[in-house]
Amino acid sequence: MKPARFKALTSLGTLQKRNSNLARIELARCLAEEKRIENSIIELKSQMQENRILVSKAREEEAQDLTLWNGYRYWLPIAQEELERLEQALEDARQVSGVARNRVMGLVREQEATDGLLRHEKLERVQRVQQQEQMSLDERAQHQKFLEGLEM
Repeated sequence: MKPARFKALTSLGTLQKRNSNLARIELARCLAEEKRIENSIIELKSQMQENRILVSKAREEEAQDLTLWNGYRYWLPIAQEELERLEQALEDARQVSGVARNRVMGLVREQEATDGLLRHEKLERVQRVQQQEQMSLDERAQHQKFLEGLEM
C-alpha cells in the first residue's frame, strides 16, 4: 500500500473513532432520557395508586372528606393524561434510542473495517521487511560462500 493511502486510512480510522465516540455519547443521552421518562411514569403510577388507596380509605370512614374526594376526581383525569403523554414520550424516546443504537453499530462496523485494513497493511509491511531482511541475509551468505570459494 502506498504511504498516502496508509496515511489516509489512518486519518479515516481516527475520524471514525471520533464519530463513533460521539454517537455513543448521543446514545447514552438517549438512554438516560428513556430512563428519566420511565422513572417519571413509575412515580406517577405510584402517586395514582397512593391517592386511590387514600380516597378508598376516606370513603370507608364515616366522616367522608368531600374535599379530598373532589380533589381526587379533578386530579385523576389530569394524571391519566400526563401518564398517556409520558408513555408516548417514552415510545418516542425508545425510537430515537433505536436510531442512535443503529448509528453506533454502523459506525463501529465501519471503524472495524478500516482497522482491519490497517492491521492487514501493517502485517504486510512487517512481512515485506522480514522478506527483505531474509533476502539480505541470503545474499550475505551467498557472498560469503563465494568469497570462501575464491580463497580455496
